[in-house]
Formats: sequence, structure tokens, C-alpha cells
Amino acid sequence: MKFFKIYVIAAILLTSIPIFSDDNKLSIKMNDVEYLSRWSKDTLFEFTPKGQEDLKTWTDMISITPFNTVKKPEELTEVSKKLFNAYQQLKNAPIKFYSLPKDSAEPNEHIIIVLLITPEYIECVFARLMFHEKQGLAIIYSHKVYGGKA
Repeated sequence: MKFFKIYVIAAILLTSIPIFSDDNKLSIKMNDVEYLSRWSKDTLFEFTPKGQEDLKTWTDMISITPFNTVKKPEELTEVSKKLFNAYQQLKNAPIKFYSLPKDSAEPNEHIIIVLLITPEYIECVFARLMFHEKQGLAIIYSHKVYGGKA
């Protein structure tokens, strides 16, 4: 399985464990909630909990994006800045950006926090960009509240 390694790495970085559901779809577990693989294309992999199969109405999602061409800390910083700038272009999206300094063992990490406010929903996004096994990786947790509840 080509992408199995990606899922396992992401699961470890989320302090989760990989598990297989009844239909043999790979899933990850975070905070005692099982997230099932729902969609993937190229290097984007999306997971939602049971009961949130419809990607038009999900409330909790984990997205994983490996950056196969990002091999240096400066490149990860550049990707993080581009993602931050893309979020800044959105209206009603308060943002926080943190770069965690390199310590002796690990390269820089970047955290982006976004609150997307629309008439249809409010979405809170937490993106962590880091290095693992000498390549860049983004793990994104998002939570959405729809309609009048927002």
C-alpha cells in the first residue's frame, strides 16, 4: 500500500494510532474518535468521523498533506508563508501564525490558526506544518458549525 506510510506517520504525529475499519479502509484515531478516510487526490488525504460521510456537511475533519518536494527548513517556511497568505486573502478570516524555533533535535514547525466566518458556517482551522523523515508534512484539524448554530 503506497500511502500506508503517510497515514501511519500522520497518525503518530497526531498522537493517534492507525486502525482498520470493518471495510478495510485505513483510519486514524484522535481523542478516542475514529476518523475514516473519505477522499484523497494527489497528496491531500481527508478523514471525518463516523456519521460525517457527506463532505458537504461535515463538522470535524483531519486533512493530511505530505510535501514530497520540501526537503529543507527554508522550503517548509516558504510553504507555510504561502498557506498563511492564502488564508489572509479570505474575507472574515482572523488568523494567527506561529513559527516554533528549531531546537537541537528538530527543525522549525509552523502553526496556522484560522477562523473562517461565513453566513453559512463558522470554521476553525488548526494547521501544523513540520518535518518528518526529511520531508514536509501538514496535518490540519478543522471544526465547522453550520447555520443558526454558528
